[in-house]
Amino acid sequence: MESEVRQTIVSANQNRVNVSQYTDMLGRNLIISGEFMMPTTGEVVVTVNFPVTFTEKPLFYFGADLEPNQEIVPGVLPICNGMVIRYNIDTSDVYTTLWKGADLGFVTQGTPGQKINCHWHFIGKGIFNPITPIDNVDGTI
Repeated sequence: MESEVRQTIVSANQNRVNVSQYTDMLGRNLIISGEFMMPTTGEVVVTVNFPVTFTEKPLFYFGADLEPNQEIVPGVLPICNGMVIRYNIDTSDVYTTLWKGADLGFVTQGTPGQKINCHWHFIGKGIFNPITPIDNVDGTI
C-alpha cells in the first residue's frame, strides 16, 4: 500500500514538472508593435488584432514622431495621446482569459496638416503558433 501511495505521489510530481516545462516553453514575454500615420491632427480609433495570444493582460505603451520636414511652430508643439478603449478578450474557457486584440484611441494635436506617426507596443506573457514565426509579423495596421 505504501509503495502505491509513493508511486502516485511521484507520478503526480512528474506530471506537475511536465506541465511546468510545457508552460515555460510556450508561454513567455512577447512584444508586438505597430504604427500608423495621422495625416493631420485629430482623433482616430484603431482596431488591432494581436498576432499572438496574451495569457495575461498586456502592458500598453505608445509614442509618436513627426514625418520628415514638418514645421514646428513655437508654442504649438505636437502632442500624441493614446489609450486602450477596450480589449478583445476570449473568456470561452471558464478557467482562462485570453487577450486577442484591442481597440486603441489616439488623439493628436499640433499645427494643422502636421503628419504624425503614432507607435504602439504591447508587452506581456503570451503564446503563439510556432508554425507561423512571430518575426514574420510586423504588427502594422
